[in-house]
Amino acid sequence: QSALSLQNIMERLKYRYDREIDRAERPILRKICEKDDASTRSMILVVTRIASNTLRSAQDDLTPLSSDVIELSDGWYRLTAKVQPADYLADLVAAGKIQSGTKLICQNMNLSGGG
Repeated sequence: QSALSLQNIMERLKYRYDREIDRAERPILRKICEKDDASTRSMILVVTRIASNTLRSAQDDLTPLSSDVIELSDGWYRLTAKVQPADYLADLVAAGKIQSGTKLICQNMNLSGGG
């Protein structure tokens, strides 16, 4: 049976509803966004997307326009995170060591934006 069959999708959605609503077991990113948990807490997140902002200079060299943006997920929810150009994390992204599907142990993160 296909993972994307209507029956499998409905079972996954019911499982998610049962855990989050009935048993009040929310994923870490939801707790953080609802300010029920600290963003500085240690967590394992997976990189789901990397968006690189680049701009061509006059010499046709690619130079960073601003920081890269990576999308991180806990399996259900996702957030975008800015990678500062001078950061070690930016070096790992540029070297291809961090790519979509890479799991990261994150701690002492700052939540900004939103309300």
